[in-house]
Amino acid sequence: MTKTILTLLSLLCIPALSLAQGTGQDTGKESLFDQQVAEQEKVWLNVGEQQQLAFYLTESSGTAYGGVLLIPDIAKHPATLGSINTMRIALSKHHWSTLALNMGGANEAQSLDLIAAGIQFFNEKEIYNIAILGEGRGAAHAILYLASKPPTDANSAKTDRISALIMVDAHNSTSDNEAHILQKLAEVAIPVLDAFSNGDYIEQRQADKRKDTARETLNKTYHQVRLPQASGEQQNGDNRVTKRIRGWLDKNIANLTAPLI
Repeated sequence: MTKTILTLLSLLCIPALSLAQGTGQDTGKESLFDQQVAEQEKVWLNVGEQQQLAFYLTESSGTAYGGVLLIPDIAKHPATLGSINTMRIALSKHHWSTLALNMGGANEAQSLDLIAAGIQFFNEKEIYNIAILGEGRGAAHAILYLASKPPTDANSAKTDRISALIMVDAHNSTSDNEAHILQKLAEVAIPVLDAFSNGDYIEQRQADKRKDTARETLNKTYHQVRLPQASGEQQNGDNRVTKRIRGWLDKNIANLTAPLI
């Protein structure tokens, strides 16, 4: 009995995982969460003079449509329970190779470098039809990346180009500058799916502002939808949310031979 009580007390004293432990802040090292992921899914991206862990799944259907670069929200691990992990698994089973970035607490400049490294990784595997899917503030980082790229045309090289942007429960800022992100969203001229599921007032207002921005810039390739609730039994498998998103991908860019950006 005494031993049991001591064990319980010791467990209560274990501190919660810090952001660094949970999301692999130390480049070249694995966090406790990283260690739970199968070794064959781990890849190391060259980001400047450092290496950053990411998680890759090649498409397993036998018919490849392209690649999806997944950017999680701040402090969310991309390969544990959650929507990004669900997406990376479900999409890889239905024609799309996936690469989930391990963003941790990356700032704007670091995020752009990570995204560029992810695109390069796909290109090295001869995957050029690429979509970016960002969740929460990960979507804001994706917008900044796309807006930072110079425009290209059909005669440009096929590397380092993006065909579509998907935003899931997007935030309109990476910190507190909402106007900056909305301005950059206005510069994105590729197909955009803006999908949100949270029905509270703040989330709805943010979604309305993004929709107004797209309307003002006459972006006819922008589409906003409210996502259905995913069933609990399939939270890490193909569900109504993943089907909605991959259905949009299949319809809009699956047959592209030349990416748009």
